[in-house]
Amino acid sequence: MTGISGLGNDLVAVRRFRRFVLEGKVALLERLFDDAEREYCLSKKDPAPHLAVRYAAKEAFLKALGTGLRQGIRWRDIIVVRDAAGKPALALQGQAARLFEKNGHKRHLLSCTHDGDYAFATVVFESAQVCFSNRFERDTSMLKARDIMTVDVHTVSMETSVEELARLFVKTKVSAMPVVDDEGMLQGIVTETDLVSQDQALHIPTVVSLFDWVVYLESEDRFAEQVRKMTARLVQEICTRDVATCTPDAPVSEIVSLMLDKGIHMVPVVDKGKLLGVVARLDIIRSMEL
Repeated sequence: MTGISGLGNDLVAVRRFRRFVLEGKVALLERLFDDAEREYCLSKKDPAPHLAVRYAAKEAFLKALGTGLRQGIRWRDIIVVRDAAGKPALALQGQAARLFEKNGHKRHLLSCTHDGDYAFATVVFESAQVCFSNRFERDTSMLKARDIMTVDVHTVSMETSVEELARLFVKTKVSAMPVVDDEGMLQGIVTETDLVSQDQALHIPTVVSLFDWVVYLESEDRFAEQVRKMTARLVQEICTRDVATCTPDAPVSEIVSLMLDKGIHMVPVVDKGKLLGVVARLDIIRSMEL
């Protein structure tokens, strides 16, 4: 799959071309359309919509190219044809063809229609630049977690204070740290978001008193969790213990899927529970050599 490198749209009033035909603007039509285009359109009972939609396609092409009629392009360099299946397509010649190739575009796609008073066209350019997903599949299909993981990992323990954690985030410029014990076994992950939650305003849940009952209209557990994090003094009180991990032999494609599914930016690499390293999104980008 190729990447989109240009996009143009154009909307044309059909009545303009109906007026050109009625007024016999032959010279104008000859400047705008090549012989085959004019012959096809003028053979129709009402040539106007067919002329208008071709003009819209030419304008859309110029917008996608980003040049307009500058740099020597002529209207007749851009021709609307039909392929073997009858679908509308563009045929380029002259300066239009040269600039299209010079700017790195490899393919052009045309979609056009006319209905009533208006004609509309869209032109899309595709380049040789491979999009992220395809490049990823091509360049990392054989890579494993062990090939790209970061092994020099900043970690904390359950007993690390939140004050020290804040200092470490500032010093290391990372946004998440694995939590390990003295033997390097993974215990959880703590993030800047966990730390920042200490400074948020406490939201008191709405309650309703019914006879001798107090009914919480919002989650009582969520309120308790918020209070716990806001009053925490140690990492063990704010970290996440249910951590998504991978093994050293996990394919990079699976790690990407895990990140997308869980909405996370870092996956610890473990072997029998022991932390070996982490794979962050930056590690994946580096592996693609972008």
